[in-house]
Amino acid sequence: MKILFVSTDFPYPPNNGVRIKLYHALRLVSSKNQTALVALVDNPAEIQDEQIRHIKTFCSDVTVVSLPRRSRLAIAFLALVRGHLFFMERYRDKSFCDILKKLIQTWSPDILHLDTISLSQYGKDFDVPIATVLSANDSYALNLENEIRHWPYLHFWQGLYRMSQYFPARWHETKVYPQFDVCHFVSSVDGGYITKLNPLTNVVVIPNGVDINYFRPPKSINKSAFNSAIYVGNVEGMCLTYLERFLEKTWRRVRKEVPGAKLNIVGKNPANSLKKLAADIGGISLKGYVKDLNSAYTESLISVVPVRKNCGIINKALESMAMGLIVVGFKEIYQGIPGTEHNVNCISADSYENLAIEIVKIFMHPEKANIIRQSARDLMEKRYSWESLSDDFCNMYSEALKRQRHKNCHVSF
Repeated sequence: MKILFVSTDFPYPPNNGVRIKLYHALRLVSSKNQTALVALVDNPAEIQDEQIRHIKTFCSDVTVVSLPRRSRLAIAFLALVRGHLFFMERYRDKSFCDILKKLIQTWSPDILHLDTISLSQYGKDFDVPIATVLSANDSYALNLENEIRHWPYLHFWQGLYRMSQYFPARWHETKVYPQFDVCHFVSSVDGGYITKLNPLTNVVVIPNGVDINYFRPPKSINKSAFNSAIYVGNVEGMCLTYLERFLEKTWRRVRKEVPGAKLNIVGKNPANSLKKLAADIGGISLKGYVKDLNSAYTESLISVVPVRKNCGIINKALESMAMGLIVVGFKEIYQGIPGTEHNVNCISADSYENLAIEIVKIFMHPEKANIIRQSARDLMEKRYSWESLSDDFCNMYSEALKRQRHKNCHVSF
């Protein structure tokens, strides 16, 4: 099969949620199929020749297109007037649509892979028959539902923005998604939600994996890690809200029980509010952006995931478990990671107070953590290595092609 991947980010290096899935999907299917990539990005000049050369090792053609610059205010106004989602309006570009159609005509792919909901607007009106796969990752409407529940902790305008996007998101996922031959999600929670919105949507669930060769436990743990935890992720938007609540309600209590407890926060451009809170509580080190996450993980025994949502999949939880860290988080996050079990290969809690209790237990008795650490690594090896998911991706594209051909036969008849 010839598969044309279309994305809103350049997939290499695979260092964020969108890039990780896209990079490995490209890499895995290229061994049995011919692939090409077109990326619609903000600033193509930031993409280095080395990045393009790397992707070309498994893509026969790579095209980078510049997204026209528009102010956020102009995008928001047009989205409001047209009743569109903000990021759908952000990636709406007639010239890119023309470029995409030309690529399809010249390269003649069997399958068009559109990555994330932002590109779902480009999945129709082609002059040639082509199977379409929308890799939405998670449900945007369900994600908004999760965030709206935390409105009391958001600024008023943040909450209002999410409410304004919620109903357009539900409409889009209900009416547009069934038009694709396959809609791919990374968790059964998201897939089930979309199916309830419209049973006609052909949902395929394939979880994200983890590079178990790169993320490997160290041969020995430095004693300094026994009272150290790490947070890796965004430090802006809702992630910042979740993190600051965790620091105030959980980590402050941990520090009272274990005065020597340390927390490393890895995430670029930390906000001033986070810096102030970290200084007030103490024992918190803001690392900023760290290129080598492997080394960062080895400095800690615990990986905290203070996100409160039941949709999508937490890539940093997978990485931490592969590294043999004890992931501590709310029960909701494990719904997207089948096979996880409290006190077996992870630690879950239902409140900030109970998160603190669980973290203190581990710090007080680190020797009891070895079984959980090994069980976490075992789960990643058995069920979440990217190589174990290769056939799932190939089967998904085969199914999309079969459905598209079936529709063509039906129309012809």
